Amino acid sequence: MQTNKLPVKNTNIRLPAAMKITDDVAMRLGLSRKEWLHLQLLVEETLGMVRAMTDGFEGKFWLEYEGRICYICLEVETDMDRERKDQLISLSTSGENASRKGFMGKIADMIENSLLFYDDVGKMQAKYGVQEVPTELNAVGIGEEAMIIPVWSLNGYRQNLAPEEEKTENGEAWDELEKSIVAKLSDDVIVGIKKNKASFTIVKNFE
Repeated sequence: MQTNKLPVKNTNIRLPAAMKITDDVAMRLGLSRKEWLHLQLLVEETLGMVRAMTDGFEGKFWLEYEGRICYICLEVETDMDRERKDQLISLSTSGENASRKGFMGKIADMIENSLLFYDDVGKMQAKYGVQEVPTELNAVGIGEEAMIIPVWSLNGYRQNLAPEEEKTENGEAWDELEKSIVAKLSDDVIVGIKKNKASFTIVKNFE
């Protein structure tokens, strides 16, 4: 099942409307008070990421569910021309928003950079560890429109951070995961891109 899609952008994330959608799904799934709170927190984190994104990016938010597996979905796109893209990139030598911190900041950077630098996908793959689409998620959660590669997954990313390297070069990444509400509460996070569109999906299994 899929809810209606709610238009969102960084200047108007429409949190009350998003929470109404979230509460409706929680009731349909018969979630406990704790499970309901976890779903709300994941939605708040998702929309908080939208709030932190650069002007010129906007998207649609919705939920999907199958049994007691819930998918928090966000589709982000931009219609900026090359000149506008170059102006944004020129604001930072790294092409990133330096004010973003933590795990969700990294996801926001990934989405923006994948759209701004789509013609240089190789560098984006090397930086964020892009992977193939997980087969079990092809039908549900990222939708036919957004069923696009390359795709990044939290589980794959976590597996690539070897525990023995926690205190060396990957220490900061592990610290981000340990502090992240999304990394703690979700079963997976999936990011996919194509040209001017990116999909973001949080998978939460309440089984």
